[in-house]
Amino acid sequence: MKRKLFLLVLLSLSIKVGQSQDKKFGLMGGANYSNVFGDLKDNFDVERRISYHVGAFSFLSLSDRIAFSPRVAYSSQGYHIEFGLRQTPNEPLTLFEFTTRLNYLNVPLLLKYYLKPDFSINFGPQLGFLLNTVTVNKNTSGPSLGDDTTRISGDFRVDYGLKVGAAYAITHDVFVELNYFQGFSNISRDSIIPTESNNNSVYQLSVGYFLF
Repeated sequence: MKRKLFLLVLLSLSIKVGQSQDKKFGLMGGANYSNVFGDLKDNFDVERRISYHVGAFSFLSLSDRIAFSPRVAYSSQGYHIEFGLRQTPNEPLTLFEFTTRLNYLNVPLLLKYYLKPDFSINFGPQLGFLLNTVTVNKNTSGPSLGDDTTRISGDFRVDYGLKVGAAYAITHDVFVELNYFQGFSNISRDSIIPTESNNNSVYQLSVGYFLF
């Protein structure tokens, strides 16, 4: 069902692009600064993770000030936790680093409102399809024994939320964007703890290039 929804979204985008007379296409990518908000943040010292995103976009002019820019992007998100454990009160603290990588195929559907010819604000919904989850657990208090890495399929589990930001055109073909995505769906809904709830939070700094 989730795969059918994803294909339906892509088909809808292709129809809109095909019907537009003023169409432009390009590639974009950049850095992610991601975290989660919810029960994890309340119970642990959760830190943001620096990663990346890369994808393609189209640009459909709707009026002199408004444009529609659907995108498809691979985005590596997630979070980082450092914590210590003791088996008994008299034993030294064992330190761990725990990193979770949430790798998504995201489909932002952004409206762009131009305040100036080279400056716009962006806003719109985003659908995300979880490709896989990678967890890396490392003992940092003693001799390294390597990373304990686990990879689990995401089964295209859907995330959704709102993306807002701004874009500046450096040249006719090159632009930079700073966007923020706030997820509304509970990414921990399949957790062994029934009441656990967490939401994605991602800052993205992107560079885009119009190919044609």
